[in-house]
Amino acid sequence: MMDAIKLIWFESKKQITSFPFIITLVLLTVFSFTQMSEVFHIPVNSESDIQALDRAGERDFIDVSNTDEELKEKTSQYLEQMISAGTISDENAKEFEPVLTMLKDDNYTFDDIYLAMKDNSYIFPWLMASKSQFGNRLGTVDEVNSNIQAELGTKGYSPILMEKYITYVQGISAFLIFPLFLLLLIRDYRSNMYEVVYAQPLSPTKYILNRYLGIFIPFMLYLYLFGLILNLISVFRFIGSGYNVLYTPFISYFVIYLLPTTFFF
Repeated sequence: MMDAIKLIWFESKKQITSFPFIITLVLLTVFSFTQMSEVFHIPVNSESDIQALDRAGERDFIDVSNTDEELKEKTSQYLEQMISAGTISDENAKEFEPVLTMLKDDNYTFDDIYLAMKDNSYIFPWLMASKSQFGNRLGTVDEVNSNIQAELGTKGYSPILMEKYITYVQGISAFLIFPLFLLLLIRDYRSNMYEVVYAQPLSPTKYILNRYLGIFIPFMLYLYLFGLILNLISVFRFIGSGYNVLYTPFISYFVIYLLPTTFFF
């Protein structure tokens, strides 16, 4: 037992100072931060936070529905611009005259016009495009935070963040664990370690398993600490914004999901 522990400890110390292991962790860190940069912007404190979430594709909280009047006005302006630019030909523009009239009539909602034109194969796609393009807009700071409060309540963003973190890391680990382990075997081969293996009181199988644990343990320790840091950043950001959040420990996600699946990979 002591021989196994010594071997795992030796390999762990060797790994944390090896160049491939350090590069692997650096790449994983950079990738994780780029994929989960919203942790630094939720809840939002300024317009720059909203713009950052928009660039990251995180639109769950920042999209706000336009009013019917805004949707009609923007659609009317859009169609008139397309007609003026010649994108809609003069001949086809005549078909849009009733639509433009209805868009400027307070007695019609956009949905009324949308349904009335559903059988028109030319006009309906333009209305669909307008609804998709102008149906939502980026919210203000107050509107976005209101969406966050309504969606998350007192949970904070940590549970959603940790689910995303687990999903990303599980996929990445499937590709990282194997090359790290392969490098271990290559190093043994280049150093002619196999004669030493057979001279050990451990069986070859236990020897390989213990060497693997020497990689696995520091790798998992890094993943846990990195996930914990992301979790705490989220918690403190919510607390700093005046939210009464319920802290969710990262250890449960780590033990139930990340540790066993990464070991299996």
